[in-house]
Amino acid sequence: MNFQSESFMKMKPQYLEKYLSRSNLNDPLLLTENLTFHWADWDQTCMHQKSKLKKFDSKSNDQKQSNLEELNASLNELKKQNIWLSNKSNIIKSTLYDLYESYMDSRLRLTWFERQDEILFSYESEFGPFYTITSMKWMSKEVYSKFVYRKILTEHCMLRAFRLKTAIPLMLKLDKDFIDHSNKVQIHQISKHGLILKITDKNFMNKINFSRQMHFRIPISTLLLIAPKTLDETLEVFKKINWNSREEYLRFSLDTRIMNFYGNGKNFKHSPDNEFYVFARYEDFIPDDHRIELRPAFFHIVEKVYKKFEEEMKFINENSHENMQDSDYGNETLNIQKNIA
Repeated sequence: MNFQSESFMKMKPQYLEKYLSRSNLNDPLLLTENLTFHWADWDQTCMHQKSKLKKFDSKSNDQKQSNLEELNASLNELKKQNIWLSNKSNIIKSTLYDLYESYMDSRLRLTWFERQDEILFSYESEFGPFYTITSMKWMSKEVYSKFVYRKILTEHCMLRAFRLKTAIPLMLKLDKDFIDHSNKVQIHQISKHGLILKITDKNFMNKINFSRQMHFRIPISTLLLIAPKTLDETLEVFKKINWNSREEYLRFSLDTRIMNFYGNGKNFKHSPDNEFYVFARYEDFIPDDHRIELRPAFFHIVEKVYKKFEEEMKFINENSHENMQDSDYGNETLNIQKNIA
């Protein structure tokens, strides 16, 4: 994962204000090179972005509208890409845009994976070659993210609880395996509730499903030591940690039955490529040869950033357009359902 793109907005003393008012909708806020935040990963920033789009009387809001128009223009290009859908009875000409739109409908998406007679698709012609829709060969994560961002901004939908993205490599053994897998799994997101692991390689994912235990070596020794530090001090240390150092590792086990909980099984079925995402709460990780819990290593980082951002959001909301009294921002936030996984 490369977090060094010049388009990323670096974190300044006012972390959020400039990011929310000027950044491209696709860009994250860079806290360190290995720790980022995106506005779609917190219900408060989602609602702020939505509310700003309802006002077009200021320069900053014009910028927001321009960002949304740019996003729409990018997605509308998919209407020019023809595809052919086939079942047992006929072949229908459609567009890649329509396929993504269908996938965004959760009820329709579910029928794709439950049908006994597979729907096939072809990029080239009504004569093929055809692939199954459920192979997800048509899916681009970047394009799909744009559809998600647009849905967040223009519709009512379930929003995420606060989280940060990272890319911390882990060592992993399965059951009594003698092999250390060092390039198959990493911590992809951290939140107050738990971790999202990213596992690469479908064959390896199948091997996990036939195992009973995953034994991790997780690099948290320094993270545990810096819990009392300030946010700025924490980030300064975070960016200097050698995640591959053996001195950082502590051992934890995770039961593979975790694949049956928190919607993890559904994520496997719908994965567009060889990347699979697994959510686990901190308490699901069992210390192997020590008594140190996993939660204190990551919770304090998330909590420090969250509190800083919460302060800034309060300031932003209090100073933007008479507390946004002429929008339904306040009413909408009361009805938010948070997705912690």
